[in-house]
Amino acid sequence: SVAPYVTQRLKTPMGRMGEPDDIAWICVYLASEESKFATGAEFVIDGGYTAQ
Repeated sequence: SVAPYVTQRLKTPMGRMGEPDDIAWICVYLASEESKFATGAEFVIDGGYTAQ
């Protein structure tokens, strides 16, 4: 059903559902040297949903 998708999208501050590309960027970061000091961290990729 489309209704749950639309309802969830409206509740997300970014106004859209995440796409594979949104997840890919954190994977690229974690695989890079830039993340060498990031240990024991959780990265929530939800378009700001949990920050409400």
